[in-house]
Amino acid sequence: HAVIVKKISLPPMPDEELEGQVKLAAEQYIPFDINEVNIDFHVLPPDP
Repeated sequence: HAVIVKKISLPPMPDEELEGQVKLAAEQYIPFDINEVNIDFHVLPPDP
């Protein structure tokens, strides 16, 4: 098992688009088949 934690920045978007955009961004950092991993994310408040 492995865990990869990465903070990424995305522009504001509707919630229904967010999961797909996170998956696309995650493909850059995950060295495995993206369809073989579990992806979870949390929306953080904007930086001050």
